[in-house]
Amino acid sequence: MRVALLSLAAAAALLVLSIAPSSSASAPEWEELGDMPMALTHATCVELLDGRVLVTLGGKGEVVPSDLTWIYNQETDEWTERADAPAPFLAAEGVAMPDGKVYVFGGLWMDQDTMTLVRQTEVLIYDVEDDAWTTGAAVPGQLSLTEVAALDDERVLLAGGMDADMQATDACLIYDTVSGAFEAAAPLPAPRNTGVAFAYQGDAYYAGGSDAASLMAMPEVFRYDVPSGTWSLYGKMPEGRYYDEGAMGDDGLLYLYGGKTGATTDLTGVGTFRIVDMRDCSFVNAPEPPRAVIGAGVVATEDGHLLLLGGSVGMDPVVNVSSLRIFQREAWLGNGECSPGEGVRVYADLQATFVEPGSYSIDVLLLKDGTVLATERLSAEKDESASVYLQVPEDLESGTYGVELRNVELDGRECDISFDEMSLNVTEAPSPTDRIADLEEQLAELREDMMSATIGYAVLVLAAASLAIGVVLLVRRR
Repeated sequence: MRVALLSLAAAAALLVLSIAPSSSASAPEWEELGDMPMALTHATCVELLDGRVLVTLGGKGEVVPSDLTWIYNQETDEWTERADAPAPFLAAEGVAMPDGKVYVFGGLWMDQDTMTLVRQTEVLIYDVEDDAWTTGAAVPGQLSLTEVAALDDERVLLAGGMDADMQATDACLIYDTVSGAFEAAAPLPAPRNTGVAFAYQGDAYYAGGSDAASLMAMPEVFRYDVPSGTWSLYGKMPEGRYYDEGAMGDDGLLYLYGGKTGATTDLTGVGTFRIVDMRDCSFVNAPEPPRAVIGAGVVATEDGHLLLLGGSVGMDPVVNVSSLRIFQREAWLGNGECSPGEGVRVYADLQATFVEPGSYSIDVLLLKDGTVLATERLSAEKDESASVYLQVPEDLESGTYGVELRNVELDGRECDISFDEMSLNVTEAPSPTDRIADLEEQLAELREDMMSATIGYAVLVLAAASLAIGVVLLVRRR
């Protein structure tokens, strides 16, 4: 959710930007879902902790700012209207945190009557459970159109954007959700606006954007090392990207949509779709997007879907919601219970659409109250299911234990794909008397089998002898 603003004049120009609809047909990989409750562009779209998506703010018809809020349930394709935000804004960035709240930063809108910018000067905070909005501290330096990424369970990084003079800035801030206070962070290696910020493998990143001096889309990807609090150049994409909406998928790929390449003053590449391999910042082959719009919400869900929500063609917002399957995963147990000293076979199937060749490996853990009691690692090639035998320790008490799959690697790359925990019922260990009785029963069955085999062998010998005698008699008759 960002708006390309190089100056006050550029902010006004945004509202009259016009884009021709794409003439290409929708790629078969995309699925069209039900429409949004209303046409919306540059909305704040955030995946919540339970997998639903918060959609709020943004611009409605004629890019009029909205304060409306919905929660979208992808599983049921249903929208639920929630409490209105404290004020209407476009192009604000939000992030869901473990405290159950969504924190929104950096929005603005153009007052058509006065032709002045109205900035979001305070943090907007939405409590999902209580369905209530509050406002937090003022954002230092009037930072607008900033990109955000969670650094940990309590802190949010704000990177770049526009300063008080509406010029691209390298300024960065850290917002503490516990104290509600801001502090300065190390600046970006160069001023940037309208790029994409995201968290990946414990660090934060900033991809693309423009420096507002060269008026060119930039290819650099910067990395923010969380422990040291410093930025560095991580890599370069094959082309500069500017004005994108983006989301980091749990498969280790960055998905960028709706932006452009080349000079920021023309429309080259607007509405394009790119997939970035975070190992080397190269592009992965991607299907054509279902439509060419700007300002669509882009969300990569935990269950393996990429969602495109709304956006606009020129000044006309759209209601479309599209979904692209980026990975599928499943795990199951061969048996739901076993005795101590025995084991269970654990199965998994993980297929990533855009990762090649797509081999995978996963740790399998047996746990109780967070303690790891046994572990194995399974692996397989793409289009294959994997399995491993998980041995249960002999000294385990009876009860319910958890089986978790962690530390997923796709084609050698670490990724954040997760699996639901499975339950294993460990039954009581048999007593010595029960063990002896069981062994005696097995011995009796073995004796019976041997006896049956002996009798069968004797019958076979008699049959062979009878056959031999018959052959002799036939020979004598000749």
